[in-house]
Amino acid sequence: MKRWTHVSLYLLFALSPQLGLSQSESFVRKYNAVALYDSEIEDYSDFSEGLFLITFNAEETNDVVLYTNGSKQDRYYTYSCCESGSNDNGVTYEYLKALNSKGSEFVITLYSREDGTSFVRFIFSNGSYIEYYNKP
Repeated sequence: MKRWTHVSLYLLFALSPQLGLSQSESFVRKYNAVALYDSEIEDYSDFSEGLFLITFNAEETNDVVLYTNGSKQDRYYTYSCCESGSNDNGVTYEYLKALNSKGSEFVITLYSREDGTSFVRFIFSNGSYIEYYNKP
């Protein structure tokens, strides 16, 4: 119980208003596909289509909530400051650390491309990740 109390005391700080993590108001990213990247085989191992909504700064908190096909899937309790950067391809990103309701740690990264599209990765400690994106 103490752990959750400490987690709830952390605030999400903003470094880049372009992507939205720095906003104090809730915002949603909507995606139609999800893929699992397996770091052991260094390739994507599973793809699914559906409706995936990711709410940032959910319910007047700095938490992230994932909805799959309209049903609440999980809440991620943020406990780190937001960091930002960009890569050589012009993709900017913001990331923060969070715990899910089972206590597993994730790095949640929101990426934004120059064309205005975005995708989100929930990265496990072993380097594998779940990626939400829009399939054409």
